[in-house]
Amino acid sequence: MGNSKPNFAYIQELSQWLDLNPCLDFDARKNILYPLLDQIFCETDKFNIQLQNGLNFEFLYRSNIAKEILLRDLQIPNHIWEPMTTRSVELAIRHRPGSVVVGGAYFGDHALIAAHELRESKSPGLVICVEPNHEQRAILEDNATLNNLSTSILSLDSVLWSSSGLKFSLAASDSHAAVISDEKAQYLSQTIDAILAHQNISDVSLILIDIEGSEEMALRGASSVLSAPPDRAPIIISEIHKNYVDWSAGLAETSIVQCLLDYDYSVFALRDSQSNWSLGLNVPEIIPLDRVYLEGPPHGFNLIAAKDTSFFEVNNFRIVHDVSPKYLRHRDPALHLPLTQCLD
Repeated sequence: MGNSKPNFAYIQELSQWLDLNPCLDFDARKNILYPLLDQIFCETDKFNIQLQNGLNFEFLYRSNIAKEILLRDLQIPNHIWEPMTTRSVELAIRHRPGSVVVGGAYFGDHALIAAHELRESKSPGLVICVEPNHEQRAILEDNATLNNLSTSILSLDSVLWSSSGLKFSLAASDSHAAVISDEKAQYLSQTIDAILAHQNISDVSLILIDIEGSEEMALRGASSVLSAPPDRAPIIISEIHKNYVDWSAGLAETSIVQCLLDYDYSVFALRDSQSNWSLGLNVPEIIPLDRVYLEGPPHGFNLIAAKDTSFFEVNNFRIVHDVSPKYLRHRDPALHLPLTQCLD
């Protein structure tokens, strides 16, 4: 190609070939494809993607999420990001329709899925989206309008924390932005309990949080809703990341898991791919906390928890053991690929 920019069609073709011919322990996407995409796209470029359920999303070229969407293996997929988390969001709302809290809502990749499911179930529930990144929150609101879901979405620029009224600023940027205490900052904290009380919401089906290390503090601000009996307590999906949590003594000994166990939740690791990868699974694989393979470089994945253990029945999930929660094409297949292939 010389000094000329690569062609996007060529990158897509190369992506398909590399996906079918992975090199063990070498991430070809991050080391080859991402730099090629960076040569032809910039952060202000905006794209659109349609899902199989009819939802449409606009998104900016701002993160690896955008790169993965552009490199997707299906033109019209069934998810934006994290296919098994997306599936679990759908399952949680179908299990018991009710309002949803999404911490770290970004441009709506999971929030609009939840709103769509509530609409399909004819539930009056609201999806409360907490996203301090003003640019992504604006796109979230535009995406809600684009899909006639504005009345189902409430977007807030707050920070989820264990107490309300504290001031925070954002460190890092975009999808990796974490909050830091800052008395001169513009972002105020709110607890999940306070947000729900202000909206007069008592029926919550799901709390989904991915907020770069603040997940435990958000859960500690949800004591009222977490104390609900099993048939009223929300499903919890929360990221846990080695950069923020010491899991050297095992996942069950981490303070965020202990917080959930204190409320009598059953907790599993949810196997997933942080990409737009069509896995061919309709039953997510979950791992008991004492049987999770955690080795490798610092990484994160999602925990999934429920008080009502019927949620984890075999028709919804499949329990597996001694594997990684991360699906990765370029790592040991015995540890990093799905153990079951339940085709849609």
